[in-house]
Amino acid sequence: MDFYIGGYFIVQGSTPSHLANPSMRLDEAMLPLRIWSLSNCICHIHPIVECLSWVNDNDKPNKLERYQKALKLTSSELKQFMTECDDLFKQNKLGWQEMFFEPEPAMTFAKKYLSWVPDIKILQIATTAEYRDIILESENPSNQAVGLTGVYECLQAGKISNHLDHFRGFEILGFETGVFHSFYCDNFHVEISKSLNIQLNQYGLISDLTDAIKANDYIDDPEHGAESAYWLPWAITEITTR
Repeated sequence: MDFYIGGYFIVQGSTPSHLANPSMRLDEAMLPLRIWSLSNCICHIHPIVECLSWVNDNDKPNKLERYQKALKLTSSELKQFMTECDDLFKQNKLGWQEMFFEPEPAMTFAKKYLSWVPDIKILQIATTAEYRDIILESENPSNQAVGLTGVYECLQAGKISNHLDHFRGFEILGFETGVFHSFYCDNFHVEISKSLNIQLNQYGLISDLTDAIKANDYIDDPEHGAESAYWLPWAITEITTR
């Protein structure tokens, strides 16, 4: 079965007890010691969108200050960092939000600016033709008041993943205007184990596509109270690890 690429992400691993969103709590019993999720509630995704000069956000100065401290950048280094983000976006190498269209620019960026940051991985996401069509329909420019998301542009390009020898499993993700919710966010990884007898693998992901579809259908049922989003099973492939 073919899997269509939805983008490449620089993800910093988190422990279930120390997440990107400190107010979030996960049931740790079923999870590995460290997880890499495409949700920026769970993990830090680099670079943050506020590094693009044209992004307007009332809290942007505070976010950039925190990000600068986290990455231990001087003011001049932060300026260079932001200039490079702008350049990559203009060159159609960096997309909205926090994603890259190809693995090489992501690897180069991570090596240049994040070489000292622990637990960095570059992850590719991909999905089946059926789920690809859902995103292409839901994110169709004629249905949107804003610009295209990078995930939409990647899926529209129709490139098929050839990295599945480094496949780690499926993460159930809810797609909403360029960002992801995860099945971790409301501890659905526990619910699907209890209700569907679906177990997570060593990476904290679902190994089998059939199980991933069952889990996705469960989470996508409005009765179960997940975030309102386009929930899909995404194949997670590790491109590089440090």
